[in-house]
Amino acid sequence: MIPLLKLLLLLLTTVTADRVYVHPRACETVRHIRLSVGPEPSETTRIVSFASRLSNNTTHVPTGVVYLGTSPLNLETRVVQQEENTHYSLKGIGAKTGNFGNDYYSPYYHHILVQDLQPNTVYYYRVGLVEDEIAERDNARRRRQLVRWPPYNPDGIPCPDALKIHSFRTGSSSEQHTPLTLALVGDLGQFPHSEDTMARMARDADIIDVAILAGDVAYTEFDHRRWDTFLDFFDDYPLFSKVPLQLCPGNHDIDKVAGRHEIFLGYEHRFRMPRVKPAELGVYEGDDKLLNMDAPPYPLPYEWGNAYYSFSYGMAKIIMISAYSSMEPGSTQYTWIQEELRTVDRNKTPWVIAVIHVPLYNTFSLHHHDLQIVAAKEHLEPLFVEYSVNLVFSGHIHAYQRSTNVAFGNITATGPVHITIGAGGRKCEAPYQNETPEDWLEFRDATLYGYGQLDLVDRHTAVWQWIPTGNTDGERHGNPIGKSQVTVPPMAFDDSVTIQNQHFL
Repeated sequence: MIPLLKLLLLLLTTVTADRVYVHPRACETVRHIRLSVGPEPSETTRIVSFASRLSNNTTHVPTGVVYLGTSPLNLETRVVQQEENTHYSLKGIGAKTGNFGNDYYSPYYHHILVQDLQPNTVYYYRVGLVEDEIAERDNARRRRQLVRWPPYNPDGIPCPDALKIHSFRTGSSSEQHTPLTLALVGDLGQFPHSEDTMARMARDADIIDVAILAGDVAYTEFDHRRWDTFLDFFDDYPLFSKVPLQLCPGNHDIDKVAGRHEIFLGYEHRFRMPRVKPAELGVYEGDDKLLNMDAPPYPLPYEWGNAYYSFSYGMAKIIMISAYSSMEPGSTQYTWIQEELRTVDRNKTPWVIAVIHVPLYNTFSLHHHDLQIVAAKEHLEPLFVEYSVNLVFSGHIHAYQRSTNVAFGNITATGPVHITIGAGGRKCEAPYQNETPEDWLEFRDATLYGYGQLDLVDRHTAVWQWIPTGNTDGERHGNPIGKSQVTVPPMAFDDSVTIQNQHFL
């Protein structure tokens, strides 16, 4: 049987000689339902995000609502969205991107904060629109119409059930130091191997407390309709309607199209993280050409919003960093990171984790001279070492790598562990820089796709496991060294290690 995503890709894209036509689902119902954690206390708050109709309809702007309860038979709490919808449009971009779509209008996105929840409790919820409530009161037939499976789009792929009831579990109080499980992935995208990763993660949905995606979210290739197909993909694997998903930006999330200067539009509008402040999002001040995503300029004018933020969950303080906002000492982000690290109470929150798209340590031959990597290593590594950050997770390199405790290139018992998790779905093919591993390296491989699971067992001990989800389709059976024909076999099929909290050494 053809895997679902491969079939989806065949149906959603019609390939001609040199152009790909992209067809998101034509749904008028609510869809793209996802969770993220809310403001502190993050264990007992959630932000529910979902899409409704396209934003080219400005006559009737929809208002979102969440129905919530501890029983699926009694969704007694009704929460109406507290802020305006997010949406955007890009006009006349079709021919300039190489993809023909004329004007682009995003769906309306609704972000609704649900708070004052009880800890360690299962909640059931569904989402909807206020105008549908009015229609239901005015016409009893409306409910019967909504309960039916929504119409199929021309490609025959069904829209999500608008009345489906979802569920999630809140976290335990941070004072209890209850074990915590995080799932971490990078560079996911919407490729055939992305399906393998999502399917494997979904198997553990009941034990994952929070999922983290370390940038390069959708790989839109400058075509904003691919944001819609990416979230259609999420609808097919509804993991993140149950488990909160936290993001940081990657280079492929910049999305500056030819002839326009807006940046990060899709990333900032479609998602809602527990932001410190609303986004301060400027425009790219360079030329009109397509931006080279493999070597974007640094820094870009993007502060707050979904760019960088933090949240505490159980025993962990997790700091999500933007490699594309300024990291220079004295910058807004640097000052904020420094204060976040300085004020952590390690008795209450013993584990501190940083997530940034670009890796500070890199055994592979790619991206060593990226401006963002140079800046992160120069300016952020001293902070990570000074404040005993336990682990630093990154993507960007489409491979897997784990260091030992390291500081400034030297094995140091009190230094952070750096883990690259960029093998979520994008083509996994990064060559090693050298045949002999660096002294600080514990594990490396670019033949297997996968994601990682971090179990914080107690304040002193964590267990990390790399979970492979697929191989490189038989294209190669070893890791090449640079551009040579020499290959090195994979170190092992998977990687698991117990990590001690170096802050208490």
